[in-house]
Amino acid sequence: MKSLYLSYNQLSSLPVEIGQLSNLRSLDLQGNQLNSLPLEIGRLHSSLKELTLNSNPLKSLPPEIRSKDSQAILNFYKQQLEQATDSLYEAKFLIIGEGGAGKTSLAKKIENQNYKLKSDEQSTQGIDVIQWKFTLDNGKEFRVNIWDFGGQEIYHQTHQFFLTERSLYALVADSRREDTNFISHHNYLILNHHHIPGINPIISSCATNMNSCPKVLLPASL
Repeated sequence: MKSLYLSYNQLSSLPVEIGQLSNLRSLDLQGNQLNSLPLEIGRLHSSLKELTLNSNPLKSLPPEIRSKDSQAILNFYKQQLEQATDSLYEAKFLIIGEGGAGKTSLAKKIENQNYKLKSDEQSTQGIDVIQWKFTLDNGKEFRVNIWDFGGQEIYHQTHQFFLTERSLYALVADSRREDTNFISHHNYLILNHHHIPGINPIISSCATNMNSCPKVLLPASL
């Protein structure tokens, strides 16, 4: 099919499959109710020669682009499509737990394997963010933003504003301390978990009778 005439059909949207019509040369969409076009139409930038969009709201298309020719409009959607599909090589890793448990030491050791651990490591006041970068097999640089949370109780109530979905969490506890209580650590995280539905952690170390406990990674300080 080389020509498609859909003018004055009261269309409010187009299917994304429009981008699969690689043989299309002419597309007439004038006189409809289109507020936007699917980004996939940008795939037709090299084949579609005539695109008619008159008498459509097209609120998502900048006026300076809409006033240009078909090729300019299709190039705009092509660029938008490329930006939408570009991969983001970045992750958020949050380290939480009580003060003095070793969160800062863990963060610095992850950032630099040659880092020499200190017995008198200074405690974090508030939040520190460390960037850990490494190269993937495809040559792309991957960046991990390591959030080191101050473990003092005075900071706990503010942590909920920084805990987000699609992140990795480490709950750190000092296994050498007699008063270390993983259940209390879990309760602390559960309280914050209610503010972030969809936490995406990887390992569960919860007690079997705590069904409401979110899954978390629990490294212990050595």
